[in-house]
Amino acid sequence: MQSKPILGAAFYAASVLLLAILDLLIKLSTDYTSDFLFVVAFRFLIGLALITVLDWIIQSRSTVPAVKRAPEKKLSALFFLGMRSFSLASMMVFFFLALKYVSLTTVTSIALLSPIITFFSGMLLFNETLHRSALFALFLAVLGAVVLVGFDYGTTPTVGLTFALIGSISITTYVVFSKLTMRYMTEHRMLKSTYVIVGALTLTFFLVFGDPSSISTPDIYPVLFAMAVVGCLSNYLAAYGVKRIELNQIACWDCTIFFWALCFDVFLLSEQITLANVAGAALICTSAILISRTKRRYEAGETISLS
Repeated sequence: MQSKPILGAAFYAASVLLLAILDLLIKLSTDYTSDFLFVVAFRFLIGLALITVLDWIIQSRSTVPAVKRAPEKKLSALFFLGMRSFSLASMMVFFFLALKYVSLTTVTSIALLSPIITFFSGMLLFNETLHRSALFALFLAVLGAVVLVGFDYGTTPTVGLTFALIGSISITTYVVFSKLTMRYMTEHRMLKSTYVIVGALTLTFFLVFGDPSSISTPDIYPVLFAMAVVGCLSNYLAAYGVKRIELNQIACWDCTIFFWALCFDVFLLSEQITLANVAGAALICTSAILISRTKRRYEAGETISLS
């Protein structure tokens, strides 16, 4: 009975690591082009090709018959899928714009608003319970993020923080609409449909409003291919995890992205490490360990009522 939640948490934690790598690749792509439409469009088109191959392999081995949906359920599924796709595209665009101005660690610190909103969305939308240890873990994560990057805010461009804030809100809507969409379709169908919508939408905008000279920059294509592969794997793992764990657990696992961003900033982007970096990362790691024990320690029903 416990294997699926534990496995779901493990898959989601891995997806967060891949998401941090994706953010690093987005940061690197800003060195080659400033056209965010080009980056997002071609990242999803390459990803669509990969997902199509994976989907064909999965469907060829599946023995589960397709389920016909009632017309009203189809409309609900299309609405949730459309909102999920729009949220994903928005997240990519605004994080790309933010990373042009601020560091990877700073962008991920602003994304802390996403776990907080997601944490309470689980209670409001899905009637999930609020465990005491989960609340404490989220407090540690918030404290860790403040300690981790608080020293950088005084010199950070406001426009970069604004883009990162909008991107963090997009993460919340993306997670919520992912959970709602999976009430009507499988993870594989949802992912492929999302890539089709986002790829077509961003490609159209690139052809109309983008900079054609971006296509003639050969050095960016390895980065785009890596973004597609990492993003595809992260999306698959996240979809599997979101379906099997509660949103309050997702909120705290999301906080571990700050630890990975710190590592990338220090070891790959040559940022200077400080005591605040170490202390913040330790608090975030502690929160992730604590939330992983929540379901086992408080299954008897120790919760906090907010009504």
